[in-house]
Amino acid sequence: MDLTDIKSPIKRDEVLRVLNNPQPRHNERIWLSGFLGYIAGDPEEVFGLIDRLNHWKDYNARITKQQIQSVFKSSRKL
Repeated sequence: MDLTDIKSPIKRDEVLRVLNNPQPRHNERIWLSGFLGYIAGDPEEVFGLIDRLNHWKDYNARITKQQIQSVFKSSRKL
């Protein structure tokens, strides 16, 4: 997955805003996981993009991966 997969420039800017924010709020990170999941459909691809492009001060790969998986599980229930 790459940012070019996001066709809307407005949504791409929103994604970049969250990725470039050194301290995004929890709900922004969850939104990011859900939105990217909608685009990619695969939690590993979402994790790969976030892992490569984020600028978060408190980034933790293990926690991020868990949160992404949780978002995917929740969305399947809906």
